[in-house]
Amino acid sequence: MLDGISGTGVPQSTSPPDTSDYVKKQLDKDAFLKILLTEMKYQDPIQPMDNKDFIAQMAQFSSLEQVKNLSTTFERFEKAQDNLSRFQAATLVGKNVVVGNHEIAVNGNAVDPITFQLDKSADIVVKILDSSGNVVKTMKAFSLGTGPHELNWDGTDDKGDLVPEGYYKFQITAINADGTQEDIPGLVGGKVDAVQFRNGMVNLIINGMAYSMDQVLEVSG
Repeated sequence: MLDGISGTGVPQSTSPPDTSDYVKKQLDKDAFLKILLTEMKYQDPIQPMDNKDFIAQMAQFSSLEQVKNLSTTFERFEKAQDNLSRFQAATLVGKNVVVGNHEIAVNGNAVDPITFQLDKSADIVVKILDSSGNVVKTMKAFSLGTGPHELNWDGTDDKGDLVPEGYYKFQITAINADGTQEDIPGLVGGKVDAVQFRNGMVNLIINGMAYSMDQVLEVSG
């Protein structure tokens, strides 16, 4: 057994070799095999290891090797997927894309427009939120038809005061003719100027802003 290496038939002056060279935080298959061979070498020749115990330890060794091979395969697959994502992103440089967006910038008197698209006619309610999630402005538009739309925010709150410069979130809600409501994504269109690889993420740079690949809704030449 792994915890019962003994040798009543071995001279008392003989001691097992120092195994500190291959002591690791986690036993790999090589260390496991060395331990098994050491156990066989120093077992009592009069009472050798039972065949069942030997088979059980070999089964453990086989399982350990399979787990390690599976882990290596997953690591290679993950790396291949990462390289594929980078390649796909690089091919978008110079392309016109439309991405989902829920952020708007206020820079002095310049405020980005809020763009979206409707699949059917609806009334629209747009809420502007600050970094703490507080609603600072509510805008409404009625009887908008299907197709693309653009709303302009003047950068003021519900009291008419100018809000501080910075980035704000917005939520678009469509109220259909039957009274049902649904969230509508905001849209941003532009040309991909560059691809950014940072902290394991792949981002597209559009109009100076970074957007993740999963935000891309449409690609055109």
